[in-house]
Amino acid sequence: MSKFFDEKMNTFNNIDEVLSEEDNKQIIAGFTPLEDLIVEFRADAAQLGANFMIIFGAKGKVDVNKTPKFDLLTTLTVRLARKALAWAIKNQDAEAIKTYDIHKSDFKMSAANRVTLGETVAKQLETNLNQLTPYRVTKANLDALQAAILEAKKYSSEPKTKIIKGAEANRANHALVRKIDETLDGMEDLIVSEFEESHLKFVNIFLAARHINNLGSRKTKLLITVVDKNEKPVADAYVDVLEMENEEKYTDENGEAPIAGIKSGAHIVEVSKDGAKTDTKFTIKLGEQLRLKVVL
Repeated sequence: MSKFFDEKMNTFNNIDEVLSEEDNKQIIAGFTPLEDLIVEFRADAAQLGANFMIIFGAKGKVDVNKTPKFDLLTTLTVRLARKALAWAIKNQDAEAIKTYDIHKSDFKMSAANRVTLGETVAKQLETNLNQLTPYRVTKANLDALQAAILEAKKYSSEPKTKIIKGAEANRANHALVRKIDETLDGMEDLIVSEFEESHLKFVNIFLAARHINNLGSRKTKLLITVVDKNEKPVADAYVDVLEMENEEKYTDENGEAPIAGIKSGAHIVEVSKDGAKTDTKFTIKLGEQLRLKVVL
């Protein structure tokens, strides 16, 4: 298990212990919105644990997109497409340019989509083949690409081994952790708003389990808005306040990622998506609610 997942699991287990204490169960009893979130939290945490059992049961690591069959498909598709692109540009063939203008980075996708991309290029090559000979694209090249597509397609349709299932479970866990953190955000808001006056000890114990020192630090909030160079929101960007535990988020459809409980002082937030990454420094005061825009 990675350090990230290890820290998350420890946090989730600590929170579950707090919620399971008899005194706290009596405080929560009858508060239906919170009880519903607790049920959801425990179900997702149980699924997270089940996924780890699958991962531990898999010997080694496999990424279906990095097998030799898919490496060959990528190499041939990109090599032939880049040669054909020169012809397409010279002849101002817009459709062909769109098809042939690909790079290795375009193959960082699922196996099925990778095969589809190869098939699209192969079909376009077949249409233009007679005109591509001067650009060193031959029938033999096309045959080799089509053979690579068949091999990759056959491999991707074979029954999944437990190793591949382990890799899939690992990817699924990232989405689960994100969902659990969002559930805990909702639980935290309910617990503070409902019990801050009547059961402050319970509130502080819950916050401590989430690595939030006290109510003052909880009210210190950061709202990060991620936009591109055209000022359009960037959804699903990974946001991480460095050197702080439990402060990783993904932006929503509006490009926003709210983070509560940040300690006062100077920090660095790292934002990344699809290979693009940027670091931004910021300073926040205790109790401050800071809005920070990051251009990715």
